[in-house]
Amino acid sequence: EFQFALEHFRRLKPRVSGTGVCHFMTHWPDFKWGIVDYYGERKRSFAMVARAYQPVLVSLEYAKRRWLPGEPLVASIWVVNDRYEEYPHATVRCRIVGDGGQLLHEETIPAEVPADSSNRLAGIRWKLPGNMAGNFDCHLALLDRGGKELSQNQYRFMVGDEAKARAERLQLRAKYLELREQGGGRLYYRFFPELYGAGQTRNH
Repeated sequence: EFQFALEHFRRLKPRVSGTGVCHFMTHWPDFKWGIVDYYGERKRSFAMVARAYQPVLVSLEYAKRRWLPGEPLVASIWVVNDRYEEYPHATVRCRIVGDGGQLLHEETIPAEVPADSSNRLAGIRWKLPGNMAGNFDCHLALLDRGGKELSQNQYRFMVGDEAKARAERLQLRAKYLELREQGGGRLYYRFFPELYGAGQTRNH
């Protein structure tokens, strides 16, 4: 969620001129949004946030994470440049890699990167094999005209039915909301009803 949201706002430059992470570090040893836990250890999301904040960012815009076998992957490549330096005659290298590390697709896209800019380049042209299963990753690298890497990014996708998964998520959300109402609203003790007597101090 961090990566998806931050890159979305970065692409809206200059209409959006800044973003901030609300929960950087959790103040209690619990499950929360912080990207550094209570003990000072970086969570996996820390690396994703760091990538999303690259001054020169190569970014993938997509509408869903699950794709059916035989379906074309629909995604657009963007480059966001917060530096006052242009990068003419650059290229974006796109590689799609399967679960076992096998290269499934590779293409190179030309990119002109003006200073202080956000530009949509082109869409990925790849159709999932009819027998595709599991997960696959999309790796992006922005290279200057000399081949030096300016930015890199990566995304995890799944082979599956997005509509079915969305319906399942909505069912889980409805169940969670029901349990939340039974267990004391938003208070943390709702997770431990046997210890705290959920619901007894709900309105306090």
